[in-house]
Amino acid sequence: MARPCPLLAFCGLFLFFFFLPCLSCPEHQKQALLQFKSSILAITSSFISSNSLLQSWNSNTSCCGWDTVECSHTPNSTSRTVIGLYLVKLFTKPPVPSTILAPIFHIRSLEWLYIQENNIQGEIPAVGFANLSNLVSLDLSTNNFSGSVPPLLFHLPLLKYLYLDGNSLSGEVPEEIGNLSRLQELSSQVKSVGFANLSDLVGLYMTGNNFIGSIPPQLFHLPLLQYLYLDDNSLSGKVPEEIGNLSRLQVLSLSGNNFSGSIPPQLFHLPLLQYLYLDGNSLSGEVPEEIGNLSSLQTLSLSDLSWNNFSGSIPPQLFHLPLLQHLSLDYNSLSGKVPEEIGNLSRLQVLSLSGNNFSGSIPPQLFHLPLLQKLILDGNSLSGEVPEEIGNLSRLQLLSLSVGFANLSNLVGLNMSGNNFSGSIPPQLFHLPLLQHLYLVDNSLSGKVLVEIGNLSSLRELSS
Repeated sequence: MARPCPLLAFCGLFLFFFFLPCLSCPEHQKQALLQFKSSILAITSSFISSNSLLQSWNSNTSCCGWDTVECSHTPNSTSRTVIGLYLVKLFTKPPVPSTILAPIFHIRSLEWLYIQENNIQGEIPAVGFANLSNLVSLDLSTNNFSGSVPPLLFHLPLLKYLYLDGNSLSGEVPEEIGNLSRLQELSSQVKSVGFANLSDLVGLYMTGNNFIGSIPPQLFHLPLLQYLYLDDNSLSGKVPEEIGNLSRLQVLSLSGNNFSGSIPPQLFHLPLLQYLYLDGNSLSGEVPEEIGNLSSLQTLSLSDLSWNNFSGSIPPQLFHLPLLQHLSLDYNSLSGKVPEEIGNLSRLQVLSLSGNNFSGSIPPQLFHLPLLQKLILDGNSLSGEVPEEIGNLSRLQLLSLSVGFANLSNLVGLNMSGNNFSGSIPPQLFHLPLLQHLYLVDNSLSGKVLVEIGNLSSLRELSS
């Protein structure tokens, strides 16, 4: 076998170090970033990144080695261009003008730009962003941008992810948004009218705005949509039947709006739906039996402190959802007994039924749910003694109810107020080492308060 030539090895090392500068970022991109840093330092004294995020930004090293900067890794390339900037939480006070971004617009190789959670104010620089034709992901969220969304932003041919929420933008998203044929995720605080052309859209996030009226019908013709968040707005009317067209939908959040009427049965024929949030509306009627069709459902929240008004009993079909982990039906007008079939939900971690009209005793099957961590049943008309089987719930962390506490060593809060529980306080309650909050008011408990209450060394609040 031939031995390697030392001369060849030396030549290889020489060539490597000779061409290493060529693998640095272009000088004009390096200078643009240094100018951006200098502009920040000149404006704000609260710039925290000079000692952290941007400390590595200096003229003596390649910008490809700087923190928060990513460069290309193209094989056989003679240079490395800047393709990504992570400029998050650079400063909070005082606000800085959007013109401070001007140097960044000279880095036309950028593919992703994250500048969220800063205090940038003013209009979105339309011409500057139009230069970044290679952008795939742009996050401008949680700043203080104002004015309308510039149409030029929607002429970026490769853009897939666009986040504009958490600003002071106004008006509607221009119809030009339909030009973004590759767009997969849109998070905006202004209403869009151009959904029809966004056939690749996977996620739509329009939470926490003040949108009024009904849901735009074009939205229900997005064949790939998986995530739809319209919560915490002022949308009204009925939940449209056309929502059943979104066959790939996995998450639907319409909570905190003014929707009224009953839930359309078409909603319960979405085969992939995993998370359903309808709380905080004015919905009424019975919980539909078709809910049993949602075999992939993991979270169901129909609760609210004031506005939903579901009535009747819990449909038994709900207790045949094998993946359900979180069930919240509190503060409605549901009645009858808490069904024994609830014991079928073997993966349930959170159960909240408070503020309804449930009556009778608590079924012991409820206390054989091995993964249950939070159990909230207060504010009903439950009666009788709480079964000692509650001690089986070894993972329980929050109990708004009562009793059988010996095995509940992780319990931090206990609220059993507003029921009809009778008898004395179970002595096991006084051996919970982590208990901090204990509420026993508005029951029919009797007898003396045991001296063992002094064992609760972590207790901060007691209401009896």
